[in-house]
Amino acid sequence: MLKNLAISLNLMIVWLLLILMLYLQAQVVNLLMPNKKHILIVKQVNTVKLYRQVILPNMAENYIAENNLGGTREQQVAAAAKGLENLAARGDLQGLLHYAN
Repeated sequence: MLKNLAISLNLMIVWLLLILMLYLQAQVVNLLMPNKKHILIVKQVNTVKLYRQVILPNMAENYIAENNLGGTREQQVAAAAKGLENLAARGDLQGLLHYAN
């Protein structure tokens, strides 16, 4: 009976040490890894860059082509920006998606 108790106690100590090692390893990883909020901010900045550099110019081109906007290039871009802004202000997601294709 004492032998079984000693084995159980040894197993419990081994499990506690294992749990402690895993906890300490997680703490070390948290210290070495960058802050997850920083990673999220970087992803958000990259998404904004993608919208600004790729998606919005394509939407403006589609808006200009479909609505036959005249005038100089600057006037066309300004009119397209105003039209897309109006769609966004109205919450017309379907209209925005139409020009995104």
